[in-house]
Amino acid sequence: MPVHMEALHISFEQYSLIWPVNGLLIVIGQPIINRVGLHFNMIRQIAVGVLIFAASFIMLIWAKNYLWFVIIMVVLTFGEMNGLPASRRGLIVWLMPRQRGGIRPCLIFLCHLVGQSVPYLVD
Repeated sequence: MPVHMEALHISFEQYSLIWPVNGLLIVIGQPIINRVGLHFNMIRQIAVGVLIFAASFIMLIWAKNYLWFVIIMVVLTFGEMNGLPASRRGLIVWLMPRQRGGIRPCLIFLCHLVGQSVPYLVD
């Protein structure tokens, strides 16, 4: 997204203002999405969230001005809030047996941290 925005001569300051939109939408919208998500099948929620998330990247093809990038960020954030938290929860349920319920989130979080730190160890 930043490369495309730079090619359209959109300033770095405007690019920087898009990220608070993402954060604000997550802070306000995530509790609402979590409550609504309890009424839907987890697999369906993941699929819808990932499709919305992917649609935001497809929309980048037609983005020609700053307003489009703001709209794309809103769509991206909505997909992220729907699909990604549910996919983590779905992975935990799928990988771990019921008897080891307390260790599930810890192991997934540990894998997440290891995955984030590997690039720094390789450098």
